[in-house]
Amino acid sequence: MGYTMNHNISFSHKNAFSLVELSIVLVILGLLVGGVLSGQSLIRAAELRSVTSEYQRYVTAVGTFRDKYFAIPGDMSNATSFWTANGNGDGDGTIETTSTASATAAATNEISTFWRDLASAALIEGSYAYIQDTTLTPGTNNPRAKLSNAAWNVRFLATQINTDLNLFEGNYGNLLLFGSGTNALLPAEVLKPEEAWNIDTKLDDGRPGIGSIMTLERDALAAASAAGCSNGVAAATDIAAASVYALDQAGTNCTLIFKLGF
Repeated sequence: MGYTMNHNISFSHKNAFSLVELSIVLVILGLLVGGVLSGQSLIRAAELRSVTSEYQRYVTAVGTFRDKYFAIPGDMSNATSFWTANGNGDGDGTIETTSTASATAAATNEISTFWRDLASAALIEGSYAYIQDTTLTPGTNNPRAKLSNAAWNVRFLATQINTDLNLFEGNYGNLLLFGSGTNALLPAEVLKPEEAWNIDTKLDDGRPGIGSIMTLERDALAAASAAGCSNGVAAATDIAAASVYALDQAGTNCTLIFKLGF
């Protein structure tokens, strides 16, 4: 007697990556992460190069303005003869928060009118609103920078004798300031010490406390000097000529000061 046997055999197939496939995925992820990091570095490098080009553009604009109008933008005593809405400065050669009021005109905030005068003369792009106080709105009454969260500002500083913990001792005059925030008188830090040193070295002497490019003396505000932009001590005793950038610090601890030379 014959018989037939039915063998029902089922096979379970589990889907999984092989070691080769996992290796390929890891390599691709590594390339993507590396590409993102490399892209961020390239963007930052381009932003840092823009600091130099923006500075040079503003210096050229101020020089052209002085040659054409025989005055400093913002400080121009007859600005309303050219641009009715701008307001006159007092013509004393300094770009002040509040100019000296004359018998015929009220005091003018020259750090605000500075940008309006340059824009009205078609020497820089944009248009800028007038403010009477020292609170800035980057992009509205002072120029934004290409570097993230940074902006340009202008002001006059008299000679410092190391009594202000924010400033190195020395002669200042009219300045361009590169930092962040809304405080026209004391911009916040926006650059790493190495980045500030790089810009300073290319354009000047690479020293934070002397030369035509300087930084705020931020180390003096900290409990330890290592927290600042330069290597000074945490007191009002820094020697400007001896200070160097704290290149081992990775934080954005620096605000740049560009002396205009007049």
